[in-house]
Amino acid sequence: MFRRLSVFWAVWLGLSFGGLFAQDAHNETVWHAWVSARGLAGDGDGRSWTRGDFGKLLVDEGQNGAFAEARFGVERQWHQAFGVSAWGLLRSEANDFGDDWALGEAFARGAFPISNAWRLRYKAGHFFPPSSAAHIDPMWSTPYTLTFSTIDSWIAEEVRHTGLELGFDKEWGNQNSWLLTGSWLRGNDTQGTLLAWRGASHGHRLSGYGEFLPLPAIPSLQPGNLFSLQTDRGTQAYGRELDGNWGWSARTALELGGRFLLQALLSDNRADRELHNGQYAWETRYQHLSLSWDLDPDRNWTLLAEWLDGASGMGERTGAHVQIDFQLWYGLLSLRSPDRHWRFSLRYDDVHIIDRDRLDTAFNPDASDERGDSLTAAIFWEPQRHWRLGLEWLDGDFTHATLDQTPLNLHTGLISVEARYRF
Repeated sequence: MFRRLSVFWAVWLGLSFGGLFAQDAHNETVWHAWVSARGLAGDGDGRSWTRGDFGKLLVDEGQNGAFAEARFGVERQWHQAFGVSAWGLLRSEANDFGDDWALGEAFARGAFPISNAWRLRYKAGHFFPPSSAAHIDPMWSTPYTLTFSTIDSWIAEEVRHTGLELGFDKEWGNQNSWLLTGSWLRGNDTQGTLLAWRGASHGHRLSGYGEFLPLPAIPSLQPGNLFSLQTDRGTQAYGRELDGNWGWSARTALELGGRFLLQALLSDNRADRELHNGQYAWETRYQHLSLSWDLDPDRNWTLLAEWLDGASGMGERTGAHVQIDFQLWYGLLSLRSPDRHWRFSLRYDDVHIIDRDRLDTAFNPDASDERGDSLTAAIFWEPQRHWRLGLEWLDGDFTHATLDQTPLNLHTGLISVEARYRF
């Protein structure tokens, strides 16, 4: 943790002094920072997944929790062909869970014009997959809700791109563009673990590089059982490379008139499904579609939709193994007042995780099937540029399969309030 902290501050200070002494006309430094205080009142069933259980929230049933967070970042552009960006966060959390520091992103990027309309582009480093329709603000923030969708909650927990993205884009007319990119990725071998062994979740938490996240006390992880060699620390969502295999992703995006954006991403981590020093490599492939559409010229009404479909598994397919299919989607409608001081958002989420192990319970004593949906309503007030106050209500019902054929019914209720100050 301290090494990651030192690296971030070294980048931060280097960019800061570079900005102070820059003279070239292309030089530009942009700072981002905000602090927030958030309160959660949980009305769900069971304990939070952060305590090693199946609960969908960051707080337990009937628990009130306080969270504080600060994010700070800097972007430095020396030339259109080269710039860097880095941001991180500090936090204090209910349940005293996880690392109090996380590196968000750190990457270099640039573009090279090859004609009046076409550019070659690259990004290299550690970054979020840029396919979310909701997380459009700096430092992977969203203006629409306090609690993430189930898709973005999973991405926040388990998915990052560490590697190189190359591609090209074309611009024409009035804010029209098209891009196509391909990426070579490392350090993402365990993604899918939480979806299979815990299920989906609703949260606002970003896991840190190399951070361990708890797993439920399912039978196969207990001493002497099939997967007991999995480390007791949980799953390391992303970090060190396990099997030496490079993963890949491909993305395309079409923007029309600056108001309509459709994106599609394919990803395959090419994991070998084997055990490596207490961590299983999960072979995970998925496709992610996202839509963002400003419905009126003034951009007061916005429609968002995302769909995630994939499969994940570990272990030899002819022996003890885990295999799931997953389909998650949401639709969101948001209204911003003409004076830009108020925003109202309504979102519906749907989750379907299918157990594909095809093994009898005596051999593979776990069940991964899950069905669920939720409804979220959020309201924000921004009295002036620096302040944002938010209130949100979330209500959902999830059913997680168990071995004795008695489903685990998990009602998920949450009230969230937040005060955020942007510098």
